[in-house]
Amino acid sequence: MCLQCETDAVSLKDDILPGFYFVQARKHHEDWPAGWYGLVECNDPAFIWEKKPLPEPKKETDGGVDEWMKWFDNVVSPTYDSFLESGSDILAYFRLVKACKKVGYDEEKDGFNIMCWLVNHLSKYAEVAQG
Repeated sequence: MCLQCETDAVSLKDDILPGFYFVQARKHHEDWPAGWYGLVECNDPAFIWEKKPLPEPKKETDGGVDEWMKWFDNVVSPTYDSFLESGSDILAYFRLVKACKKVGYDEEKDGFNIMCWLVNHLSKYAEVAQG
């Protein structure tokens, strides 16, 4: 049985990136704990992480750079670390980058840290699934 089925994962957004679904596990599995998020290409997640994607705070608002650094340290960095740990196939990471570029990621405009862009993109759909 696929990991997506074993965890009773619910789709938060189908085709969030070309070829990827954004899902959240609802049942615990040692490889994918309940409540954790994943990007699925087929049946099993290509990437799994714990932190809920939150929107990027604006550096120009109250809190400024300090608030942005807190977001980066608490959400983006752990997401990136989890991607590196769960990405068993380096080709999956390259497919992820290619898919991000198809829906708007631009290195020149958004910077070279694709995780900042991706976390902000995913945050629009990261409501905790109840079940």
